[in-house]
Amino acid sequence: DAVWEGRFETIHQNPLIIVDGAHNREGMDAFFESARDFSDIKIIFSALGDKDTHHMLKTLLSLSKDITVTQLAEDFPVKIDEDWKHAVDEAYSHKGVVFITGSLYFISKVRQYILSK
Repeated sequence: DAVWEGRFETIHQNPLIIVDGAHNREGMDAFFESARDFSDIKIIFSALGDKDTHHMLKTLLSLSKDITVTQLAEDFPVKIDEDWKHAVDEAYSHKGVVFITGSLYFISKVRQYILSK
């Protein structure tokens, strides 16, 4: 029953928005295991350049083709929106589940932004 802020944490209902600080390979693999049972998934992702973003994006693409990346998209078939607040605001119109994941810094900013609305 423990709650760890930013770890597969539900921060909004309707749409269901879950944040997870999957900021490295192991974290992304754990996130995948928790998220794979959901459907109609939209993902917003941001990570720092020193991380294995290739593995993380490949893993995310196995969950959904609806991915918005705020930076470091490489050559993956994802949307790019460098304004993460815009990406989050647009996600409110999604009818399924919205996962917001990546660096712990990014997750803390998003979490604060959504909870202050």
